Amino acid sequence: MMTQRLRIVTWNLEHPKPKSWKKTPAVLDQIQTINADVWILTETNNLAVDLSKQGYFKFSSIEYQDKRLEQNAYTTIWSRIQAPTEMLTTFDPILAVCIKVNLQGYNLLIYGTIITWHGDRGIDGKSKNWEEHYRSIEQHGNDWEHLVKTNSDCKLITVGDFNQARDGSRWYGTQKGITLLTQELKRNNLVCLTDEVKPKERHNIDHICVSYELQPYCQVGFWENISDSNVTMSDHNGVFVDVELQA
Repeated sequence: MMTQRLRIVTWNLEHPKPKSWKKTPAVLDQIQTINADVWILTETNNLAVDLSKQGYFKFSSIEYQDKRLEQNAYTTIWSRIQAPTEMLTTFDPILAVCIKVNLQGYNLLIYGTIITWHGDRGIDGKSKNWEEHYRSIEQHGNDWEHLVKTNSDCKLITVGDFNQARDGSRWYGTQKGITLLTQELKRNNLVCLTDEVKPKERHNIDHICVSYELQPYCQVGFWENISDSNVTMSDHNGVFVDVELQA
């Protein structure tokens, strides 16, 4: 029986700049080294990190301008999967991106996003610490449910910056937030593969979650946020999953 391996990666790039002479080149070198089929980049810039020349197709959240820098995006999916791919509508086109990939024998929803951080004050500017984080978890759970119900032939892979360490360290996040996310994952038949990822320099808050049925075919890895040449590429490490799909 033949198998097809897909490497899917998420990495928060901490707003890279096109003219950076040190950080952005190090990021691009790391991207080449990891050699993924699908990149889900958060807090990115689609001009600084443009993978189109490497054969990737771009599926981006709504781009915005900040401090005269254009083509910023909270989430961009870069895919080089040679299969019919459709971009689906998510609950928040500023934060979340979802693509449907029609592989032979497997239809996948690949969903990239940011679950908001502790200091988000909300639309009215009055929300307390973590309040919007909890709300964001529930919104994401409802979105996953909607997408799976309307694409019942698909398995879901949801990844991104979830703004919580799930390794028991309490390094970032609250027990309430961890419990809420665990409940939403369980409700949507998802399992988090990256709870126990433990980088040396920091704790992991970027996660990869998959439909239960995919878990036996997944292997997880990560890399540090500091390069081999001692360049701080981001304030986040990266994580990836290799999925072995049997044709």
